[in-house]
Amino acid sequence: MYTKYFEKLVDSVLSYLANSRFSIEVLSYPRNARRRSIDIVAARGDRKLLIKVTRSIDEVHYREARELYNIAYTLNIPSLIISETYNRKPMEDMVMYERYGLPAITPQTLESVLSGREEILLYYKRGEFYVSIDRRKLKEARENKKMSLGDLALALGVTRKAVYEYERGTMDLNIDKAEKLVEILGEDILKPIDIFKPPSKSINDEEILSSTSPGTLIVKHASMKGYRATYATSTVFDVALNTGRAKYTIVIEKRREKLLTKLEESEKIERVINTRRVALVTSPSVKKELESMGVNVVTSIDELNDNKNDVQH
Repeated sequence: MYTKYFEKLVDSVLSYLANSRFSIEVLSYPRNARRRSIDIVAARGDRKLLIKVTRSIDEVHYREARELYNIAYTLNIPSLIISETYNRKPMEDMVMYERYGLPAITPQTLESVLSGREEILLYYKRGEFYVSIDRRKLKEARENKKMSLGDLALALGVTRKAVYEYERGTMDLNIDKAEKLVEILGEDILKPIDIFKPPSKSINDEEILSSTSPGTLIVKHASMKGYRATYATSTVFDVALNTGRAKYTIVIEKRREKLLTKLEESEKIERVINTRRVALVTSPSVKKELESMGVNVVTSIDELNDNKNDVQH
């Protein structure tokens, strides 16, 4: 039942992306879609997307969300959750929801935004809908109306401090207050929400700090050199690495069959978002086999620093 629903939801997302002329690839590893951090990679020109599809936002666990968030930060690519329900209720269209810092929207919202027909002005937080306000334009509009902070506070039925915080961008403005504010100052104060903005920082991963696996060692090694890197367990690669000059997806797997499966799937990412696939292996025979297939192979972490492996983006 879930599989059919999931496939239908994925198909609708693919249709909207295709209609907007995105290049698309669907990832099918791991096989369990509920434990997969990335389902779709898409690109159109400079706009690239990492997408997680799920029936309900609540079904995205912290582990997968954290992984997607950190991959998006590492590769400097926006990430989205596409879903239809939240807290067992249908999600509203043209509203941005959130799951562990990741923007979440409906398929119809994605279609409307990609087509340029509408912009997202509302977001949902703590059981209430809020409006995104341009704090600079809010202050300018208030001053142009020759209203003091107190004047506007009185008109809105809030405190002077609340208006001050609105203008600083440190307090959320619910939809009721926003409607009053628009009546007084005009629609120019509204600010569209940018769902295509990559994360500006990573989420600390205690697993990386405590582990000595090859993947976590690469992340530690990269961090010491000032590179962005994250360890992954729920997608087609084991490490995402961004040196500033090059973006890599690195596969580390001792079992040959699983290694080949992950490399085949990670090739999809390479095609769409132009990362460089790299396999980290120690077996000479496997290394030779992969090189004959055109896969970039290294046998140690230090080889990733070689200029021959760098690719400009």
